[in-house]
Amino acid sequence: KYFELAQDIDLEGLDINNGSWNPIGWYQNEEEMGEPVSHGFSGTFDGCGNTIWGLKIHRAGTDADYAGLFGLIDGGCVRNLKIENAQIYGGDKAAVLAGAVTGKSYIYDVFVSGYVRASGDAGGIAGSAEGKGDRVLIENCRAEGISVLSEGGSSYTGGIAGQAAEADLIDNVVITQD
Repeated sequence: KYFELAQDIDLEGLDINNGSWNPIGWYQNEEEMGEPVSHGFSGTFDGCGNTIWGLKIHRAGTDADYAGLFGLIDGGCVRNLKIENAQIYGGDKAAVLAGAVTGKSYIYDVFVSGYVRASGDAGGIAGSAEGKGDRVLIENCRAEGISVLSEGGSSYTGGIAGQAAEADLIDNVVITQD
């Protein structure tokens, strides 16, 4: 499975779902919510240097777990992508790019900016990066003008990854908002 983003996308005027994005590699239906995601993204997504503007995830009355452009990347690859002016409000595992990155996944040359608020683990690129027997690799990524907030008492936050285990984070840059 190989996907290319052929041009910039502006999501700020998204009319469906009250303007809130449903992540790629997320829950199949409402009954699955609150459980681990069973159908994560495992392909290759090449942004080809293009930008996604105004990504927003905000569900009134609920904090959805695995919030981001991708809910779960499991053994997949995302590269050459910019996501700017994002607003992510999530439960556990929330970030601009992916709520969680697991398995032998590779994230390369991804730029994010915006705001992430979660009740659990939260990050700029990934809320959680856990190899689970393999290694997650996040390389040459940049979180600039990013604000990450977790309201969970035992949760983790970070500009690149909120929580990381069996993961290699190489040559990444974080510049927070004032």
